[in-house]
Amino acid sequence: MTGPTSISAVPLDYFMNGVQPEPQNGQQPAAPVPDGRDAPRGAPAGQPRAAGGLIGKLEVLLTQAAKASTKSLDGKTVKSALQKLVDDGALDKKSLKLLARTADRAKDALKALNAFTGRDLAAAFGADDHINAESPAGKAVLDAITAQNDLSEMLSNLGKGLDSIARHADQMLARNRKFRGVDEALQNEVVEMRLLCDRRATEISRLAYQMKAFALNQAAQGENADPNITAILNAKVKELLPREALAMHGTADALSRLNENVTAQLRPLAQRIESFRLDPAATLDGEALTALANDISTMKAALASIRENGIDAGGSIVRVPRDIIQGMEKELARVEARLSTACKDVQSRICSGYQKTAKELLTADSRTEEISARFFPERKAFLDSRNEFLGNMNYLIGSALDPETSDQKLNALIADFVKKSQTMQAAARKGLDSKEKIPPEFKAIVKRAKNSAPLVAGLISIIRTMRSSERLLTGSEAMSLFKGAVTVSSVVESRVRGLDEADVDPANEDANIVSSSQFGQGNGGKVYLLKRTDGTEVIFKGETESRTGLAGLSAANGKAYGNEQQTVNLNIAARKAAEALGMGEMIVKYTAGTHKGVFGFFMDKAKGRPAGTFAKQADQAPTPEAGLSASEIAALSPEQKRRIKAGLQRELNRLQWLDLMTGQMDRHGGNYFVHIDRDTHKVTVTGIDNDAGYSQMRTGAVTFELDADRTAKFKLNLGTIAKTLGHPTGGKDGPNPLMKEPGITVRQDGGITVDGSKIQNRSIAAALRRTLGAQTIVVPDKIDRQTYEALMALKSDPARKAYLDSIRPRLNEECYQAAVSRLDDTIAQAERLGREGKIIENEPDGWLDVQEPERRTDEIFLENKNGQLQGLGESVSFKANITMCPSYFSRDKLGEMFA
Repeated sequence: MTGPTSISAVPLDYFMNGVQPEPQNGQQPAAPVPDGRDAPRGAPAGQPRAAGGLIGKLEVLLTQAAKASTKSLDGKTVKSALQKLVDDGALDKKSLKLLARTADRAKDALKALNAFTGRDLAAAFGADDHINAESPAGKAVLDAITAQNDLSEMLSNLGKGLDSIARHADQMLARNRKFRGVDEALQNEVVEMRLLCDRRATEISRLAYQMKAFALNQAAQGENADPNITAILNAKVKELLPREALAMHGTADALSRLNENVTAQLRPLAQRIESFRLDPAATLDGEALTALANDISTMKAALASIRENGIDAGGSIVRVPRDIIQGMEKELARVEARLSTACKDVQSRICSGYQKTAKELLTADSRTEEISARFFPERKAFLDSRNEFLGNMNYLIGSALDPETSDQKLNALIADFVKKSQTMQAAARKGLDSKEKIPPEFKAIVKRAKNSAPLVAGLISIIRTMRSSERLLTGSEAMSLFKGAVTVSSVVESRVRGLDEADVDPANEDANIVSSSQFGQGNGGKVYLLKRTDGTEVIFKGETESRTGLAGLSAANGKAYGNEQQTVNLNIAARKAAEALGMGEMIVKYTAGTHKGVFGFFMDKAKGRPAGTFAKQADQAPTPEAGLSASEIAALSPEQKRRIKAGLQRELNRLQWLDLMTGQMDRHGGNYFVHIDRDTHKVTVTGIDNDAGYSQMRTGAVTFELDADRTAKFKLNLGTIAKTLGHPTGGKDGPNPLMKEPGITVRQDGGITVDGSKIQNRSIAAALRRTLGAQTIVVPDKIDRQTYEALMALKSDPARKAYLDSIRPRLNEECYQAAVSRLDDTIAQAERLGREGKIIENEPDGWLDVQEPERRTDEIFLENKNGQLQGLGESVSFKANITMCPSYFSRDKLGEMFA
């Protein structure tokens, strides 16, 4: 069997194609040739190509590759990046078509695996303990691995082509004066897609071997004994305890013979482990390691069978004494420990080699670095950031190799490592953009630092592989796959993203879906309504479309969550928060999986109607699922309407407190449903589309930490308002009187912090809404006793620990730290209302006489440069008023139903 391409086996120049020597003595580098590789010295430069249909073709190609890898690409970013490159000959049409076909093949091959159960994968192993390519399941596994590897290689070539153009930017500019450089976001996306293909190939292989191990254990217990698996198990049992050894059962010689036989069987395995440990090309997820782990699991199953069933000695079953079995298990445990030690040695060697190569790429001899100071004014800033980056890399690798380092701490260290790399890259870009001449020997180092994003991604991938190399399915998930209740692609796609297999619901597999239709479309892409065989319905949204939509939100813009953040995890985290507050059903249930070969997430269908259209849908036919319509509510008695209104106010207030805790920024009237039971008049409010919560930018209940990009956009939005008043703003960095408003703090890093609780000028809210997409930036003016007590419980363990533990694996470190800060701030705001006597007691009757504040509709007037009051217009005033409205009930005009 050909094992998957291992990320830890790939040399560093695979990640960082800037390792070639830079031209010396003024020699100009050759332009890149169309296949994406650097042309040999002196070769003719590739000729510029006409744009033609290349932009569209490459955009379609990358979209296909993205879908095959279920990794999102921002279409606008891609197109603008490609517009800059089409005339530069990075790739030819033949290469593009080949990559598109490879992407489709990878997607189809993975989809084909869904025809096989885990039991089928296990049965595909031949007598030699390797996958049999002649069996249908075995061929499907090998085809899927090969296709993912091929796609990875193609994406690598594309990445190298982009890297080559980036390194030869001067020549590109000479050939095309409109050339503005390679979009780094595009380069990073290509790298991410390729790494995902590598991980997927590894997981497919590992999953097949795990299914075989699971089948062996099942057979050892006498269950699900596939003839092929039984034959493998019996062969291993006979190797361990042949009949002739049992013929002398009960004698001293028999005991000696048995021990000698076990040692003889385990000695070759120990030798193979030692060879693996000493092999300089050994990887953490290659075929050699998989085969070793597979042999150990098979021997474990054989010993379990001997312990459970004895051994057939010529027609009679002989029970082997316990002390003999214990001796064999002890010997096998020693071998397993040796494999663990070998893996640690290989990990250390891989990391040390990576560390050494990275240092060689990014450093020169002391004389060269000293001389460069005369010509390179930015030298100190660059070298300081470079040295900090290398030091941080050393610390990260040391921590990753330390088994005592928790996953949470490692995630934090990785986040810090990425920040250090970005600082170094920025310093390198600044140095290269300066007009001063940099010595060629040193310029090569600066260029490598500028293009080091693939290097960073590669090391992170190695660390992730180290952590997941021994990851196994648990018994329940393994049985679900074994029986075919869940598909191979659902498990693989979840595993490569670090999701828990428990997040996969067998009810959502294609075999259980009888119909699919488009249900709606929003910022987060299309959603589909699926009907199950049992008559229930569920909503599906693809991860690619969801991530694209999320990136399109001002709240995200690719900055608020991080490239690897999965939207399904954001949604599940919102559900966990609801459960922590005792209102679990207020957020729909989310699970992960695939639908028609596309990875995404499933959410239960909410009862009722979207709040934004609730009062306008009086003509709909009454159904139990939809609940009472507005016209039916209008026909009720005054007391009935009064009680429904009170219940609706209470539920919306609870949803608003939940959204404060999760940092939800996109809770508009279309993102929650209202259902009023036709018989009991019980009010149910359900939040949907919760993938715009847990941003790292919302650090408090109403506090927002804007990074440099968001700060610039916020200043521009304020500048638009200031210009209306006649103030010259001088662009995003010019003077603006609105920046002096309370609630705006300029941080030392150049970003700003906006505290919504201190905003006095409502126009600030309009600018913040346009900048972040935040639907509300205020704290509710009341809270019910149940929600208050739930928040107070979250001040301390065990409730606090249970909640934070439930969301921590689902968020990157920055988002998690923001969630902790926001939780504490939300608790503080609830305590404030408690001190002010604003807790609603005696529920539900306590809400019967609650009066919600009216939504403001007045126009905002501010002082212009002449000292006169001037209106900002209907649009700005409307956005400010609804953003500052303290109640969803008022904001979304639900009170109209009870007028």
